[in-house]
Amino acid sequence: LTVRYVLKDLESDAILLEVGKETWSENYKIGASSSETSDNEKEALATIIDDLSEKISLRLWINSPSKTYNCNSHPEELKGYFLFGSTLSFYVTKVFEYLQRVMLKKLKQFSELKRKDKLLFIEAFCTLAFIRAAILLFPFERLTRGLIQKQAKNWISLLPYHNMLHALRLSRAICRAANNTPWESACLAQSLCIRKMLQRRQIPGVFYLGVMKDEASKDKMKAHAWSEAGEKILTGGAGHESYSVISVYLWER
Repeated sequence: LTVRYVLKDLESDAILLEVGKETWSENYKIGASSSETSDNEKEALATIIDDLSEKISLRLWINSPSKTYNCNSHPEELKGYFLFGSTLSFYVTKVFEYLQRVMLKKLKQFSELKRKDKLLFIEAFCTLAFIRAAILLFPFERLTRGLIQKQAKNWISLLPYHNMLHALRLSRAICRAANNTPWESACLAQSLCIRKMLQRRQIPGVFYLGVMKDEASKDKMKAHAWSEAGEKILTGGAGHESYSVISVYLWER
């Protein structure tokens, strides 16, 4: 669901909060019938609206907490303390409730996974944490040590059917884990992560580094990384066609 919202103070006509574009997503099950699928879709939409309302409420409290309390009945010297204490208490409670709802929803989604998918999710989550730390601590040359570097996209290794299925399952696990990490798990981290997980299973693959012009960015360039095994894109596939490949890193069995 992509939304745009503007909140205004009716008295002063001042804009309190404005978000030009924000995308929300929620998984739902495809049912045995179209009506069941429609009900599941409506339930997912209601969850998005609830989460969006909670987020807007928290942001308004942060931006303008003084509009919620009337402190005229308190001595002047206590107004600041009362406002701070009340706002802090409400904010902490709302944050706790929001985190509790999010965690319960995540735990429910995790519990619905098959045992094999749970184990892959945990492996992907831990590997992404290791990769994130490595990106922050080490230069890029260290991260790609042991890989074969080429300058052009001219290498495709066809995989046996069972290896290709395994690679696709790893791809889903990494995408699922990347959406749930409290740290940033962007395209490079996902490409390095799937490289690690495929190498453990002796499955060959490749990841690409590409660039494109971006006048809106400070460096006038935008970079992207995506990975591939066999003839399937595993991570970073969205929009990769727009990037010009500058480096190719591959690993064998």
